[in-house]
Amino acid sequence: MNKEKERSMVLNAVMSKFDEDRTVFIGASCGYLFIGTLKEYRVDFPKIEKEADEELKKTTIKINELIDEINAEISEENENTDGVKLNAILKKLTEVKTKLRDREVLEVYDKILNGNESGTAVIIRGSERGRYWLKKEYEEKRGGIPDEEDEEEVKDE
Repeated sequence: MNKEKERSMVLNAVMSKFDEDRTVFIGASCGYLFIGTLKEYRVDFPKIEKEADEELKKTTIKINELIDEINAEISEENENTDGVKLNAILKKLTEVKTKLRDREVLEVYDKILNGNESGTAVIIRGSERGRYWLKKEYEEKRGGIPDEEDEEEVKDE
């Protein structure tokens, strides 16, 4: 796989290029949101993506409220300053892609660890903070490896 080429792709496209049994570490700003195989990705990632989407919406609301407060103060201090710059930021915030799998891939590299912990790290654009560093840790906290029945449920959704 050409790691340089993947940097301009979105996560879902990069994931489709991996072998079923390749361990992948997906992260954004810090830690990993997901650690597992392509099969586990299909089962776990929709849930992870939903959690991240809800967090992003909460954060966006807080930022928009802060921008409104700042714009109000700017207007109060100087009637000639209308906060156009902040309104442009607000517009960009509403255009943020909320689906993790549609995010731009910033970096792809081999992650060499002991035993079966090795894999490929895929870093995507975003501010999400992952809770995991190791595959074993991820599996313990997420409830183990999915079985065929779990994967079928996700396909039907």
